[in-house]
This record gives sequence, structure tokens and C-alpha cells, in this order.
Amino acid sequence: MIMITEEFTHYFGLDQSTFTPYIFTREEIAIIFSTCDSLNINNLMDSTINVIPTIIRLLYATGLRVGEAINLKIEDVNLDEKYLTVHHSKNGKERLVPFSDSLAIALLQYRQSINITQTDEDYFFVKRNGEKCRAKTIYEWFRKVLLKAGISHGGKGYGPRLHDLRHAFSVHTLAAMAENGLDLYYSLPILSEYLGHQSLEATDKYVRLTSEMYPGLLNQVAGICSEVFPEVNEDEDD
Repeated sequence: MIMITEEFTHYFGLDQSTFTPYIFTREEIAIIFSTCDSLNINNLMDSTINVIPTIIRLLYATGLRVGEAINLKIEDVNLDEKYLTVHHSKNGKERLVPFSDSLAIALLQYRQSINITQTDEDYFFVKRNGEKCRAKTIYEWFRKVLLKAGISHGGKGYGPRLHDLRHAFSVHTLAAMAENGLDLYYSLPILSEYLGHQSLEATDKYVRLTSEMYPGLLNQVAGICSEVFPEVNEDEDD
């Protein structure tokens, strides 16, 4: 039997009734990456640190949930054709997730730094001894990165959380689509499929969040949100 403690709900965002997503700015994301790169990955006190610069980039660049990321096997990461195969999603929906050239380079550099023997069926993100990384430990390191980056944490229930990298990815992606003149009625299904949502309802809240972060950018936002989903339900089921 799993005991659901306050610490557990805080780590994984289950205390959602009081939580509002924190949307990192693009400038904050750049600072987070720079801070991750400044970590001493040769620190032998915690062998999880070697994955932090890469897995944080992956979470933001693909919008994966941390559980999906740590469950990736080596065979699920196609560095030649630049896509991930996500088998263990929250909704049980397998999906392909393409990624950029820059992320491919980061993933390749991480793999080249791993001095252990593995098979294609082993986990992609591992400690130095080859053991699978834990989501809780990744979150703890993310908090350390935020502190070092000077990005304040509002305390329990206020974040930022590790999962907010997924929210930031979604908002920044919608903003980029709007900046490129794409119609949101076509953009939302694409983003929904990419995120592994079961319905457009789970994705639509990002329209409002994007309009709040980039006022005036989304001309269609008021009409879409008022007609379909007038209230934003901040739910960890995304």
C-alpha cells in the first residue's frame, strides 16, 4: 500500500487544488540551462547529477512528463532520425515525439559521457552505476538549480515545479505558432497529439495561459476560450 504524504503530493503536484502553473519566460529557461551547465557533474556525492543538464533540456524541449522521460529506454531514443518513442505515458497512449538538432546533440553528448556497458533495453537516463534515475531526485536537483539561478520558489503549492517545464513548453509553442501565423484551430490538435493528451480540452487551457503571458498575440483567444472553456482548470492530468 502506498502512503500519500504531503511531501509526496508536493513533489508531484497532486495538491493541484491550490496550484497555479508557473510559466517560465524564455529568458528564465536560458538561465536554467546555463545554471545546469555550471553544475559539477563529476560530483561523486550524487551520481544523478550527470543527467541534469540533459534531462532538463529534454523536459522543456519536448514537453515530456518526468515519468515519461526516466522511463525511456536506449532503443526509444532515435538520435539519427531525431524522435522519441514514448511507451509509458500517463494516459497509456504510445506516441512519437520528434526533437530538434540541438537536443539531439545534447542527448548524444550525454550518452558519450556514460562510461558503462548497456544494451538497447536499458534505461537511457541512468546514474553512473547504471541504475534508473528517480523522479523525486530529479525534482530535488531542479529545486537546487532554481535556487542557484536566482528564480525564487513560492513555497508549497506555489512552485515553480519540475512539471512547469511542460507548461512552459506548451505556452511557448502556442506563442511560436501564433507568431508564425498558424490558426489555433489547427495548432491545438497538433500540440494535443504531441503532448499525449486524450482530448483537446486538456490542451485548450494553454490558449488562455498564452494570451495572459503574451497579451495581444492571440487574436482568436477571447472567442475560443469564452465559447469552449471559460475557466482554466489547472489539472496535473495534462
